[in-house]
Amino acid sequence: MDSRRIADIWGPCTPHSAGTPWPRRVDQFLIDGVGEADVDTWVRGACLLCSNGCGLEVAVRDGRMVGVRGRAEDRVNHGRLGPKGLYGWQGEQHDRLTTPLIREGGRLVETDWETAMNRVVERSRALLDSKGPLSHAFYTSGQLTIEEYYTLAVIGKAGVGTPHMDGNTRLCTANAASPAGTRSPNNRNSRSPQSPSNASRPETGPRRRPSTRPPHRSAPSTRSVTERHRLMHLVTYLGFQHTSEATLAGSFTVVSEGHTGDADVHWAAARFARQCAAHSQALDPVLARLDAPDEPAPERLHVQGITTARPGPAGLLRDLLDLYQLANLVDITWHLVAQAGSALRDHELLHAVDTCSAQTAAQLDWLRMRMKTAAPQTLLVAT
Repeated sequence: MDSRRIADIWGPCTPHSAGTPWPRRVDQFLIDGVGEADVDTWVRGACLLCSNGCGLEVAVRDGRMVGVRGRAEDRVNHGRLGPKGLYGWQGEQHDRLTTPLIREGGRLVETDWETAMNRVVERSRALLDSKGPLSHAFYTSGQLTIEEYYTLAVIGKAGVGTPHMDGNTRLCTANAASPAGTRSPNNRNSRSPQSPSNASRPETGPRRRPSTRPPHRSAPSTRSVTERHRLMHLVTYLGFQHTSEATLAGSFTVVSEGHTGDADVHWAAARFARQCAAHSQALDPVLARLDAPDEPAPERLHVQGITTARPGPAGLLRDLLDLYQLANLVDITWHLVAQAGSALRDHELLHAVDTCSAQTAAQLDWLRMRMKTAAPQTLLVAT
């Protein structure tokens, strides 16, 4: 084992300029006495010791694993491996379980799969009958596929009925998203039976790994069918937000022009109308860059604006309430779009979200304040 990768877990740095590909760096480790020429074959695979799934190749000699090396062409790691990926596999080759174990008389004894699974079913049924679904918890691996996670959610939430479900995906790769430090893996409910799988420790997660997303595509026509399908729902909601902001702008304009006798409402609504119109326009370049979905937006993804201002103090309060409901819908949609933008690392979209959502939040604050001011007199004083 090369102790240098223990002292410096990241390995040699490979700096590069913004917009240029992340340089390749192939990390490799072979057990003592084995050189590259001694390897019979290299078997492609992925590291399973954290949720990143770095691409690697396993060195095989005489039918046994004798080393690993990173795959330079893999987009996740470009050849790099963490200390766990380089060295951790050696510990897995010793004292591995080859049969299920069950506890009998305080001791773990070997058994067959049928007996072991029946024991799990019997114990689970007993706990569900005596304590209910909250007696169960699931703690899972970070290497499951989407279909496997879905199946697990159906079993845990729809079948067993427990909300206690967590995974190594959050604990292990939390380091990649939170460079300030690591998360403790010991936050489990010790009273709940758990279903653990590959709960590896998080300390060596690659927190400084830069983005390896595909280069920006300026022409929508270059997107593959898969990418278009993946972005279809995002584009649908962006179009919904584009329409919602335009509808909110029109509604603010109607209220501004319909309540000129209330100067603060007149001028504030006019200002907010201009902001909402600008928000709608800010989404134009993003929508132009992304492909439009092949199917129309769902019928329910539409909002009705204010077409006529209501007269009098009671009408003003009702108009303000309608504006608040519209602005609240716009606000939560900005939050949803922001989550998708963060996942895509779409900086243009995130910049638009930051600017627009801040102004929407200010609009909601003003509407809430103005309704609270108007409510006592409007609701309690007879007209």
